[in-house]
Amino acid sequence: MDYNSNPHLPAPNPDDYHFEDWIHTAHISNDPFGVNAFSGYSTNIDFASDLNTSSAMESFSRPPLFRRLSAENSGEAIQSLTISTAFQESPDDLDRPTPDTILISSDSVAFHVAQASLLNASDNSFGGLLPITSEYKIERVRYLPKVQSSELNVMLHIIYATNWAHFCPSLQVIIRAIDHLPKYGIAPNTWITTTNPIYDLLLLYVPIYPLDIYSLCGRHDIYELATAVSPHLLSFDLSSLTGEDAESIGSLYLTRLFRLHRSRVEALVDSLMPAPNLHNPTQDCGYESQKTLLSAWTMAVTYLSRCAKPDITTGDIRNVFDSMTTQITCKDCLKGRDDRVNKIVLNWTLTKITI
Repeated sequence: MDYNSNPHLPAPNPDDYHFEDWIHTAHISNDPFGVNAFSGYSTNIDFASDLNTSSAMESFSRPPLFRRLSAENSGEAIQSLTISTAFQESPDDLDRPTPDTILISSDSVAFHVAQASLLNASDNSFGGLLPITSEYKIERVRYLPKVQSSELNVMLHIIYATNWAHFCPSLQVIIRAIDHLPKYGIAPNTWITTTNPIYDLLLLYVPIYPLDIYSLCGRHDIYELATAVSPHLLSFDLSSLTGEDAESIGSLYLTRLFRLHRSRVEALVDSLMPAPNLHNPTQDCGYESQKTLLSAWTMAVTYLSRCAKPDITTGDIRNVFDSMTTQITCKDCLKGRDDRVNKIVLNWTLTKITI
């Protein structure tokens, strides 16, 4: 199943992720490196000839990267790799470990990273690509053929817990990036927490795409974020879920969502009875007259029991009882009605709204 083609998200748009947001115009030249070119590389190494793209574990066999990319671009010669702005050889963040490794995305963007940071985050040596023991920079390159630069950018932001002040990835890109993490031994539920800036970024998308983010949480058991998302799904019609949606969410989180919906409706229905207490008979309203209130109350309870939704508002609850009792004029009856409705509304505001 392809979780990246979720029908709830808009169709992919190449403009969703602007290159200028996170890469710059500096390039790694395709010419042989000289002594003063890109310090740290061995001299006279031709990056285009020596970087292997067919196996990320062996960086020195053919076919050459640029030759392959040129073929994919109708014979147009490609002379450079673009460098990530956020992950350069000399990072702006002085607290970040000094880069000693280059990751290259499928669309040929270079990211300078610290091998130790990736190894510390991963439980499978970053998909078996690390560690690299060579001290030569040209040998400290790993190619990720299935990861686009926009996705790798998000992955590294998560690993480094870097803020998103200068970047604006689309939710599609974020979801694809997070779905890549397990392959590289990085558990999303360990990293997507309230202490990581990615958490707050995802929260910005919750009001618009709650189901997509909840599905993401279900796939990777991100309980904390799923809890924050779940109130936004109270208005969602669970009967409209497709088999693909259910598979994406997973049985555990799907059960939790159904249980939340059911428990809220049950809590409301349970609070509707008993009916208001009868007041002492008066000259204008005896026990027989008060049966009108009891009858109207029963009608309101029947309606709410059949039609109440998990997201019904307190205002709607009041309106149902008000509309069913419009013919009642006795002030004591109306006071009894209002006292009971107030208790129902208070109980509803205290009813759990999260999984």
